[in-house]
Amino acid sequence: MITVAIAALHAPALAPAQDTVLAMALSASIARGEHGALRWPDFSDVSGVLVEVYGEQQWTLRWSQAGQPTPTALRLLTALQGVGARGLDSADYDVDRLGALVNGGLATPARQVAFDVTMSVAAVRVLHALRFGRIDPIDAHAHLRLPRDVVDLCAEFRALLTSSSPGAALEQPEPPYVHYALLKRALGAYRERALTDTTAFAQIAKITLTLERWRWLPHQFTTAPIIVNIPAFRLYALSPNSDREADMLRMDVVVGSAWNHRTPVFSDALEYIVFAPYWEVPASIATAELLPIARRDPSILTVNRYQIINAAGRVLPPSAAALRAVSAGIASIRQLPGGANALGLVKFVFPNAFNVYLHDTPVKTAFERARRDLSHGCIRIADPAALAQLLLRTVPGWDSTVIAAAMREETPRRVDLPSPVPVHIIYATAVAREDGTVLFYDDIYDHDAELAQRLRRGYPYRLSLH
Repeated sequence: MITVAIAALHAPALAPAQDTVLAMALSASIARGEHGALRWPDFSDVSGVLVEVYGEQQWTLRWSQAGQPTPTALRLLTALQGVGARGLDSADYDVDRLGALVNGGLATPARQVAFDVTMSVAAVRVLHALRFGRIDPIDAHAHLRLPRDVVDLCAEFRALLTSSSPGAALEQPEPPYVHYALLKRALGAYRERALTDTTAFAQIAKITLTLERWRWLPHQFTTAPIIVNIPAFRLYALSPNSDREADMLRMDVVVGSAWNHRTPVFSDALEYIVFAPYWEVPASIATAELLPIARRDPSILTVNRYQIINAAGRVLPPSAAALRAVSAGIASIRQLPGGANALGLVKFVFPNAFNVYLHDTPVKTAFERARRDLSHGCIRIADPAALAQLLLRTVPGWDSTVIAAAMREETPRRVDLPSPVPVHIIYATAVAREDGTVLFYDDIYDHDAELAQRLRRGYPYRLSLH
């Protein structure tokens, strides 16, 4: 807690000339965007906010008066000391330096300016970190283009400057999701456990990194999204305004192999469903896996319902010449619809640069495994009929019976969705359940390790101030 030095309580009020000197010193310090006494001295990430708000107030001190910290400043400092409970590191926000400034007194203009700059930089950085995360998601995953809330950070900072309850004010920018709150609660429990069990530190790290990833999400989705959590091997189809377990469709998935076929972390929009799909075999799989077998025995293609298709779309017999055409890239291989098709009976398409989609699978035993990074990168889902029914629930004539029949047809059938559905392929290694359990998952792709390394670099992170 904070102990205010007696000398600071009796500091004289400033004369007008001193006010001018203070304003000039404060303006110059903020304009530089750097303060050597901070843990992370370069504060160019938030200097624009400080310039706007302080400029509106003619560069007057905001956190102290007559050489004393304001009551709001003291309450905010207490709140900053507690940001660890929100998954942040209080050292990043100079709480020890702020406490030392208060305890040593704010009798001199230099200490008053230092206190104001340090407090304001910490306040804006915390506001941004709680609203958007410290790292921009596209810096961690170049194709994870999540929708972003439009927020006036200057307005949030102004509100904090006059708040009678800064601790409560810091709750407002946090994600409103049930599972974010549950994970925050779990963080406190595991920190208590770490006092007697050092193995809890690894779980604490997973929780804090997952809280960071939660903060990348918008506070509300305009369209209910489908979310796939890679390390959990789970899919969640959310309802429009709730992330409660009872309000979402959940199922197991199989994702890309951690060894050489990782499923990318990215966002796109699901546009259509194909019942009884062809499997258009990617050239890489055809070259590495099918052609070596087919060269020894071309009939293996026919037996497994593969066709060779030339550039004109004509089916070629599985001859040595046709195989050479595939190898040369002037013909391709596809697998006919049916129960043995590698995509199963339906696929869900969200066109993307990775050629990744959701699909059924004929190999149901894969879902019996705890670790399910087994695919070439696409995402196999355990209950495709349920997902199809959810996506087509507003389309007349598409009930469960019609869907089941379409999955068993002999030729592909495309059904466009009434409107695109966001799909976010994410990465979270800690999940807090509503029943109180906390699930931890292996960092199979090392994305947590990479994110932790980025966070250790410290401020200024590349921020998108909205």
